[in-house]
Amino acid sequence: MTGVFLAAGLVLTVLLGALLGLVGHDADAGLGAAGIATLGMFFLAGRALVREPRRLAGVPLAPRRTGPVPEPAPGSRPRPGQIWFAYVPFEEGHDGKDRPCLVLRCGPRAAEVLKITSQDKSRFPRQYRALRLPGEDGRQSWLQLEGPRRIGYDAFRRPVGVSPGDAWDEVSRRHGVAGAGR
Repeated sequence: MTGVFLAAGLVLTVLLGALLGLVGHDADAGLGAAGIATLGMFFLAGRALVREPRRLAGVPLAPRRTGPVPEPAPGSRPRPGQIWFAYVPFEEGHDGKDRPCLVLRCGPRAAEVLKITSQDKSRFPRQYRALRLPGEDGRQSWLQLEGPRRIGYDAFRRPVGVSPGDAWDEVSRRHGVAGAGR
C-alpha cells in the first residue's frame, strides 16, 4: 500500500511539472518547482507513514498499553479496557442513547466502543456476553461482542470503571487489540 502512495505522488508530481512546463527545460536551475513538488509529495507520504503506518496498510490502530487497565477518572480521556457512559448513535444514525460502553481502541479524535445493554441477551451467546458493571447496583448487563462503533470523545459522559479481566481478555483477543491480558 505504501508503494501505491509513493508511486501516485511521483506520477502526480511529474504531471504537475509537465503541465507547468517546468520538466526538462533548465537542468542547471537547481530544484525548480517540479523538484520542490516531488520533495513535498515524498515528505507528505513519509509523514503519513510515520504517523499512521498501520492505518495506511488497512490495519486498525491498536492501543499502546501494557500492564493493567487504569481506573478512569472524571475529566480524563477514555482508554482501552475502560467502561464509560457515552452518547452512542443508533445504527440507523438518526438518534442515539446515553449508554454504557466498553472502549476497544482510541484514536486522535474518536474511540471505538462496544455497546452494553441491560436487556437480557442470554439467548444470543455468540453475539453477547454477560457482564456486571463495576460500581453499579450489581445487576446483570450484556456486552455486544460484534459491531464496534466509532464515537467522538465529546460523546463520553462519565466513567464507570474497568472491564472485568476475563471479559477484556475475550474481547481484546476477538478484536485483535494489542495489550490483551492484565
